[in-house]
Amino acid sequence: MEDKIKGLGEFIRKAMERKGIILERLAQETEQSKQIVSNYATSYRDVPVSKASRIAKNLEDVSLSYHAAEQAFGILNLRRSNDLSHPDDPFAISFVRDKEERERQAIEPIVFAAMLAPYNKRSKTQHEEIRHGIREMAEEISSELLYFNSVCEEEHLNALEMIEETNLANARR
Repeated sequence: MEDKIKGLGEFIRKAMERKGIILERLAQETEQSKQIVSNYATSYRDVPVSKASRIAKNLEDVSLSYHAAEQAFGILNLRRSNDLSHPDDPFAISFVRDKEERERQAIEPIVFAAMLAPYNKRSKTQHEEIRHGIREMAEEISSELLYFNSVCEEEHLNALEMIEETNLANARR
């Protein structure tokens, strides 16, 4: 059974308003019944991940895509429209991803050195360095997931299924 996303109704309705699309047209373009799409738009029903992806892509709405990704993958998604001029552009996302990687690599030796000290013997500065490293790691993971999701969408692949398949393959090793 496919995972479902809760609370997308408000995002779907706002995206429909921004694009000026009516319920019947969204239902037709996403190959779903009007009643089902209405149920999603009112949050009466939770939206399956594949349907949420199809709706977000059809509405071309990054906010809806981000919210769906946050809910589906349980990720800390720090990327917002003010971070990227074109948040749905794989090249822009790749640039940010590479920038996050360089920033993390620059602080990694500092964090590693701080982590060598036992927790209760770390200085305040060492704890701050570790927390800074954790924030950088979260930002890098967020940009990696954004890029991954963008590429999966472009290739018409289900990102969640790809992650699950990889996790199963890694568990067998």
